[in-house]
Amino acid sequence: MRTAFVSVALAVAGLGAIVGVASTAGPPEGYARFSSQGAHVYRPTALTEVASGGRSVVLNARGAPGAVRIATLPAKGRALGPAARAALAEGGGGHVAGDKAVDVTGADAAREVVADDAQRRVRRVAVVARQDDRLYVLTVSVRRGTPARVLDSQTVLDSFYLD
Repeated sequence: MRTAFVSVALAVAGLGAIVGVASTAGPPEGYARFSSQGAHVYRPTALTEVASGGRSVVLNARGAPGAVRIATLPAKGRALGPAARAALAEGGGGHVAGDKAVDVTGADAAREVVADDAQRRVRRVAVVARQDDRLYVLTVSVRRGTPARVLDSQTVLDSFYLD
């Protein structure tokens, strides 16, 4: 009886250790954790961070496979969907292929809009997340045919959260 209890206790402790290690695994190969101004995301290492558009831009990373950008702006009077569409238009626009509410940890509300630009062979995704009186706008542009290990929009989007 005592041996069975010890075996169960060791199994539970081992399972807890495995779950703990799995949940702190960090970014996948080819990505680095980026954190600034309360926004967090996995940034593809194939992209280079470049100086950009003023204080509102938190991250601007570009390269041959595409781009990842995070900007902030005051939320007052701005709806999520139109803000996401405006972010996509800045990046070149395209045909809107999807528009839905999404969950972003730390956000009061969030919306994702997807646009396909067939002419440039680029898919752009914008996620606008509202936290209190700020909007955080994450845009990911990926050239068609880019391997996921280099730049995968879903990896970037799934890693996005706010403090």
